[in-house]
Amino acid sequence: MALNAPSGGRAETPDPRRIVTRQDFARELTLLRDTAGLTVRQVARRAGMPDASAGGYFSGRHLPPLRPPRLPELLRACGVTDPAAVGLWLDALRRVRRSPGRRPAVVPYRGLARFEREDAAWYFGREDLTAALAARVRALRGRGALVVAGPSGAGKSSLLRAGLVPALQGEAEVVLRTAGGLEAAEVAALCGTGPAVVVVDQFEEVFTGRSEQDAEDLIAALLGLPAAVVLALRADFYGRALRHRELAAVLQTGQVVVTPMNEDELRRAIIAPAQRAGLELEPGLADLLLREVSPPPGARPGAAHETGTLPLLSHALLSTWERRRQGVLTIAGYRDGGGIEGAVAATAEEVYLGLDEEERLVARRLFGRLVHIADDTGVTRRRVAERELGDEARDVLDLFVGQRLVTARADGVEIAHEALLFAWPRLRAWLDADRAGLRTHRRLTAGAEAWEESGRDPGTLLRGAWLAEAEDLAADPRRGAALNERERRFLEASVLQRDAEARAARRLVRRARRLIAVLSAVSLLALGLAAVTLRQRHTADAQRDIAVSRQVAIGSGKLRAKDVALAGQTALAAYRVARTPEARSSLLESYSGPAATRIVSAGRVLQAVAVSADGRTLATGGADRAVRLWNIADRGRPVPVGEPVRGFPDTVYGVAFSPDGRTLAAGSGGGTVLMWSPGGTPRALTGPRSTVYAVAFSPDGRTLAAASADGTVRSWDTASPRPGGRVLATGPVPAQSAAFSPDGSTLAAGYADGTVHLVDMARPERAGRPLAAGKRTVYTVAFSPDGRTLAAGSADGSVRLLRMPGGSPAGGPLSGSKSWVNGVAFSPGGESVAAASSDGTVRVWDARTRALVASLPHPGPVTAVAFPRPGTLATAAADGAARIWDVPGPVIEGPDGGIFAAGLSRDGRVLALAGAGGTARLWSVADPRRPAPLGPVIERAAGPGTASGAAALSPDAATLAIGTNGGATQLWDVRSPGRPVAIPARLTGPGDVVQGLMFSPDGRLLTVAGNDKKVWLWDVRDPYRPVRAAELTGATNYTYQAAFSPDGRTLAYGTADRTVLLWDVADPRHPVRLGPALTGHGGYVFAAAFSADGRTMATAGGDNTVILWDVRDRAHPRPLPRRLTGPANYIYSLAYGSDGVLAATGGDGTIWLWDASDPSDPRPLATLAGSAEALYIDVAVPARPLLVTAGVGREVRLWNLDPGEVAAHICATAGTPITEHEWRRYVPSSPFAPPCR
Repeated sequence: MALNAPSGGRAETPDPRRIVTRQDFARELTLLRDTAGLTVRQVARRAGMPDASAGGYFSGRHLPPLRPPRLPELLRACGVTDPAAVGLWLDALRRVRRSPGRRPAVVPYRGLARFEREDAAWYFGREDLTAALAARVRALRGRGALVVAGPSGAGKSSLLRAGLVPALQGEAEVVLRTAGGLEAAEVAALCGTGPAVVVVDQFEEVFTGRSEQDAEDLIAALLGLPAAVVLALRADFYGRALRHRELAAVLQTGQVVVTPMNEDELRRAIIAPAQRAGLELEPGLADLLLREVSPPPGARPGAAHETGTLPLLSHALLSTWERRRQGVLTIAGYRDGGGIEGAVAATAEEVYLGLDEEERLVARRLFGRLVHIADDTGVTRRRVAERELGDEARDVLDLFVGQRLVTARADGVEIAHEALLFAWPRLRAWLDADRAGLRTHRRLTAGAEAWEESGRDPGTLLRGAWLAEAEDLAADPRRGAALNERERRFLEASVLQRDAEARAARRLVRRARRLIAVLSAVSLLALGLAAVTLRQRHTADAQRDIAVSRQVAIGSGKLRAKDVALAGQTALAAYRVARTPEARSSLLESYSGPAATRIVSAGRVLQAVAVSADGRTLATGGADRAVRLWNIADRGRPVPVGEPVRGFPDTVYGVAFSPDGRTLAAGSGGGTVLMWSPGGTPRALTGPRSTVYAVAFSPDGRTLAAASADGTVRSWDTASPRPGGRVLATGPVPAQSAAFSPDGSTLAAGYADGTVHLVDMARPERAGRPLAAGKRTVYTVAFSPDGRTLAAGSADGSVRLLRMPGGSPAGGPLSGSKSWVNGVAFSPGGESVAAASSDGTVRVWDARTRALVASLPHPGPVTAVAFPRPGTLATAAADGAARIWDVPGPVIEGPDGGIFAAGLSRDGRVLALAGAGGTARLWSVADPRRPAPLGPVIERAAGPGTASGAAALSPDAATLAIGTNGGATQLWDVRSPGRPVAIPARLTGPGDVVQGLMFSPDGRLLTVAGNDKKVWLWDVRDPYRPVRAAELTGATNYTYQAAFSPDGRTLAYGTADRTVLLWDVADPRHPVRLGPALTGHGGYVFAAAFSADGRTMATAGGDNTVILWDVRDRAHPRPLPRRLTGPANYIYSLAYGSDGVLAATGGDGTIWLWDASDPSDPRPLATLAGSAEALYIDVAVPARPLLVTAGVGREVRLWNLDPGEVAAHICATAGTPITEHEWRRYVPSSPFAPPCR
């Protein structure tokens, strides 16, 4: 059949009927072009398309799209115009598209793709687990549920599909579904008439993208089926699953855990598929693979691989198979494919680099739609209907499908495995940079879908902050281009509705003003009406301000989890609009954590931060291709130094100061390294052939080192750098980081294969064996100031500490990060180590105890970290801002087991903390933002009984009392807190545990309470000669914490029989009971407190209420009518401030503040988020406005209760003030009025 192609005298004629594969299509299309005598560029110009796109079609990198129809344009350019011939070519294109990526040989490995039912014959290594799971299902006898749990990459989906389902075939009707598209209403139809097994894969999708109620309904429907139900759950969703009572019960009794394979199982999974396909493995390849995936020392006994590596291994095997030689899978083929870590990235990167510029943008948008990002669960896959992707994505999608990186099925398109999310650096970088925008986009997608399904109900349109975020997204040129047509229509409708509502509101205001004008023009009656109207308008304005204040305050609380500096400014703005409890709460909470000074410059992603040795100058570099300097001597008011240093061809990834601060260096794309003196001309150093990720000066400043993507680490003499430098280390993968030891003898370099290379600077040619520092890329390394420890941060989210010089692990890794660790740094004294993560958090640990002492939130990925000086931390982030933090701020990390007692001295400058483990310590809180220990940890002195945790500090901070479990109390002389002295005399009384201790306001008396319903009074005016003054009885149940009146003459304490007892202790040797026990509480009375004037007493306890008592007549206390409510749990502690502020806290972890200066009319002031755990112990408010909270958690927090002082602190540390754009977003209903200038 003639194809209407001009004859060129060639022996072979292009024939689309021969086309079966993508390669066939490229060959025939190229033959057609050659027959026409045209170049690729000529065809592209005739067809009106980019050269790169046409080149991709001819090379086979990708296929022409069906919509828009580009193939006919190509054919026409090559002279094919006959409709029949064009039809044959289109048929061939459809034929290839129906089987993308089809290979001519049997493929023994699945790569990232899961095993399906039809792959059962290729499923090896899990035979024992399959048999055990099938037996558990049979044991259910057709009714009940099992949960198959395991981490991502453990092989749950393959176990169900290629293991369990085939094993049960013929025994029962097996229904297999994924949770993502399953609704409660569909569940009943899953069971047929006979015995049924319902298998639900990816059950974690129940908890993403749907409401809690919808999730609850689906869980109830599944667990109520008359069938055996098997649910596959990803381990990191375990906590979410436990929130559902019925599912929690299943997890307790019906759980099968997918553990790592042992060595025999894993070896079979590697070798058996190849043998079944008639292939062989080169001797040593299987052993090499087993070594490469082996877990670190101390991992699960018997495990042959680390969690999550199975998909990477499978893809590496697939890549090795593709490079097989004469039926043999070779070690060389494995290495060429990139190995375990690099195979996935290499495949994905190969596809990506084969795209033209337009298609690369499409790829980024495509993968942005294929993920779901949440604060509590990180990044997960998202299944997407193909229609959501649009026609433009089809070509690009086919390429990734063809390489098994993405799967396309009838029920949607999704990433083949979550391993791709961390194994492909480019994808991870996209997600990190777009995290906030992707969240907004997914919310917009879900809203658009709900709007369409509701028949475009106006009630489903976006409003408020969510609409503002969506508008920002659409206004961004790159992110806005990712919106599909339905999302654009939904956003436009939301904007139109908002504008219509605003116009309607303005019309109402104009009508009201006209009415006032008319009324003011008539008689005295009209004037009276106008006055009424004016008062009403003032009332309406006040109500509006209250509403605005509350809305902004609530938004500020949410913002604090991402941007501390900006949240403080919006909280202050809310308080200035109206002093609502919500605004005061948000304002006071802004003080209670680490403060951040924000430095916003170019607004582009920052990648690097460095600080001069004197801590006065900060350098930043990033995507704006410049290095900027800032004077940070006054931390709260950073000042730019000179002009930005430009001349970099690409993003600046690394920047460093020389030790004397006189020279800077920076690394960028294209192998660029520049070195300069501030104010001088940069000098380019040559040698690296690719991106330079890190630069570092030696401690003497004579050497500069740079780590490059070309795998080298090079050095130059800073006085006279030679061209090309000196190669110190080489590797097969990019070098990502570099750091010198403090003595300059060693250089450490982190590599993309998870290793650290140590270079002996005296003999760099003698390369030692690389140290294992993670299973993935080591992005950052840092030495401790004493040189004994090296910290390495990895893409696996861990920080590993290695002992120097040998490099052996110094304990387990520091964990907690949900994403890459991009930067690590030790504090100047080496007591702390900080890590910057792409999950938007900087974590700071105590380097000795490994306790987490601070978590610093950011709006996006944090790329770098440095310590300017002790207690101060500098960070760089993807939002384009640098930040300077005080660390840990007004927070003290207490001992393990939590705090049992806490107390302040009279002047509020010394704090005593006693731990549940029996230790105590004194802290200076003279500067609440920088608490400091005053001496060593105080252990229980010699004697019977262990410490009970009860403790009290005398008002003059001279004596510390510590209770024991044996009934005795030990006194300590702490007048010199650095050298505490145990006082020989011991106080006795209780028969067993000392539960509570309290000094009188003048420090002369000490109360001791135990479990035997009594309270003992001790005269401790001379603590070295204490005298037992009296024994207070009368309680019929346990007694709780005592409280003295301000003059010390009255003592009150609550009991477990729901009463309060008052005693006159003016003569402590002869105390007098004051009246009968006070009643009125519905539960145990845990706490009592007196107001500063002594006229009012507050009591609280197990009924979650506070009762105020008029105690001016101590013998006849009178309960005031208004009870204080609000706490959702027991109230354990009460305290009055000198200004009448009453504080309460307890089991719900919150702090409630009331203005009780007028006890007959107390008003709520604030509710502070104190802790995720119960605050059992102490709230102390001395004369200064300082509040201390402590409890079952280890964290002790200091609060300033003066809004004026807090406002001054916010503005003193804010740095860059809130912008007008930010104001419109977070304070949308008020004119722009930055609270800090």
